Amino acid sequence: MNLSVTGWRYASPIAQHFRLYAQVRYGHNNQKRTRTCQGGTRDAPINGDLIFQMIEDLHEFDINIWRKSRLGSVRKDKLIAFGRIRLDDQVLGGRQSIKTWQLQRPPHKGADIAGEVNLVISCPLVQPVQNVPPSPSAPYGYPHR
Repeated sequence: MNLSVTGWRYASPIAQHFRLYAQVRYGHNNQKRTRTCQGGTRDAPINGDLIFQMIEDLHEFDINIWRKSRLGSVRKDKLIAFGRIRLDDQVLGGRQSIKTWQLQRPPHKGADIAGEVNLVISCPLVQPVQNVPPSPSAPYGYPHR
């Protein structure tokens, strides 16, 4: 699965003018992050191409937007938005999906919308679904009852 984070738009001024990055978790122990970018007044040019090995029957991933600590310590970075994204039928059918997703604020900040993240998602190895006639319910020569 190819996942491109192509931008972030704030709903509030909490992360304006800060250094931001996105972190994506797909599966139990598989997480990756984008490069850090400088946020603007309304938009942040978060940009990163992440590649994950598709896991059968796992059709969702988590995305977090972090504000980088000024002290340079990862432990001090602040979570400013999070969300769970479900892969749609378009992606699972082998086509590219370009969408904007709303992310929530952390619970201790209130449960409203923190902003929107732009994602391009594709699964290049997934074969497009074709119309295939259904297989017979019983093997050839076996009597149907």
